[in-house]
Parts: sequence; structure tokens; C-alpha cells
Amino acid sequence: MIRPAKAGDERGLRRIWAECFGDPEAYVDFFFQNAFEPEKTLVCEEGGAPCAMLFLLDCSVWIGGREVPAAYLYAAATLPAYRSRGIMGRMIGHAADYVRSCGYGGIVLVPAEPGLFDYYGRFGFQTCFYDVLEELVSGGEPSGAAGPSADPADFSALEQMRRTVLKECGGMMWNGRQFDYALREHLFTGGRIFQTQEGYALYHCAGDVCSVDEMIALPGREQALKRALCSAVPVSRFRIVHPCGEGWEARPRGMLLDFNHILANPRTPAGHPYIGLTLG
Repeated sequence: MIRPAKAGDERGLRRIWAECFGDPEAYVDFFFQNAFEPEKTLVCEEGGAPCAMLFLLDCSVWIGGREVPAAYLYAAATLPAYRSRGIMGRMIGHAADYVRSCGYGGIVLVPAEPGLFDYYGRFGFQTCFYDVLEELVSGGEPSGAAGPSADPADFSALEQMRRTVLKECGGMMWNGRQFDYALREHLFTGGRIFQTQEGYALYHCAGDVCSVDEMIALPGREQALKRALCSAVPVSRFRIVHPCGEGWEARPRGMLLDFNHILANPRTPAGHPYIGLTLG
């Protein structure tokens, strides 16, 4: 039986999360305490306990000059003993019916591995969102310990920068409370936020490598932001994810189940629609 989550399901959902994803318990606690909404969570129940789950988080899609409310499909998983029975396909169908009933324009997801693009394509999802992975070697002397972190008072400024850039190229947007959660999740997992007047970078450091999960620069400020980041963070190698403007090789990243013909004009002069700030 597929149904919305209800009181008493959390223990079973945590079991699925632990078996399927193996995340630290502290991270799972963080999600359930800050982002879990039972009415937007679908559960498949067999034998009186959840055996599969998926979560729907509010977002929006800006493509072709219009912003459309959508849902982000997150942490879809089935216990190993129940796989290969078509459960997740049925759950995606139920999710689509629910999202349509809310008046939303589609469902966004990011396949966890390349092979899943074909899997989700069976259910009508289309590759829609792209990014660029740029690798740099820092040529300057680093200054500072690890770059500044933004405090919560800066989150609204970061959101406005992101909206300014994504309205040019298109993409998936977190709004308000969901944007705040995505940034807090980034910090909770050891990430840091580097911010200047040119834009911002969300990054993690490991050894001599800085992995930038998302770099958002205001138009014409991209190189200035990269130079500032390379100067501030004391590593020699940078792997930077950012929107794909003209001249960059686009990397497929996210998919859309399109209810309202959002994809009628998916590409803009500023590049491909972008997705970068995701969860997990």
C-alpha cells in the first residue's frame, strides 16, 4: 500500500535510510528535525511497516522567462528485500498525481549515478538541468585559514544573488525556508561559504583540494570571484561547479517530469538551465 507518511512512520523511514544510504545518524536527525513533512512524504507499506519511501520538497523552476512551482524528489529508496517489484515506479506515479493536485508544474530530481538517467526516463523524466565542472590550479599565495563563513543574516543576500543569476540562464530554485535549509545542510556537513560582492561559493576542503559544490557569480564577475576564492582558501587545486554559460561544456545533472510544458524553450542565450545546490 502506498500512502502519505503518518505518525509512527519515522522509525521505519530511518531504517530504510540507514540500510540504503548509510549516512551518519546525526545527518538523518538533522533532516528529520528540519525538513521532514509527513504530508509530503510517500511510503510504501508491506507487513505493517514502511519498505520504500520518497520525500517531496518545495522548489521552483525558472525556464523560458517564467517561474513555475515544482517539487524536488529526494531520498527515494526501497529496502533491498523489496526491490525489483516495481514499487518505486508506482511510488513515482503516486508522487506525480500528488504534485499535479497541488497545482505544481513538475518534479525535479538529480540521479545519484549516470545509469539512473535511463531509469527515470522510463517514467517521463527528461534531462533538463546542467552544470559545469571546472578545475583550477591556484597560482597565488593563499591568505586566511579557510575563507569566511556567512552567518544566517547573509542567507537572504545569497538567495537574491542566486535568483539574479538563474533568471538569466534558468534553473531550479530553492525559495525562502527551503533555501535556508539547503545552506544549513551544507554547513552541517562541514561545508563553508565564501562570499564577496561578486557572488559566493559553497565549498568543502579535503587535503589540498577545494571542492566547490556551487559557485554563483553576478554577471561579468566570474573571474574576480574565482581569484578571490583562490586567494582566500589555502589549497592548490579547485574543482568548481557553476552554471554553464556560452563556451562551456555542459554536464547533465538533473531531470524534470514536466506537467506544464516548461521545457518548450529550455535553452537561453545565457546557457543551459542549471541545478547545483542540491541535498545529500
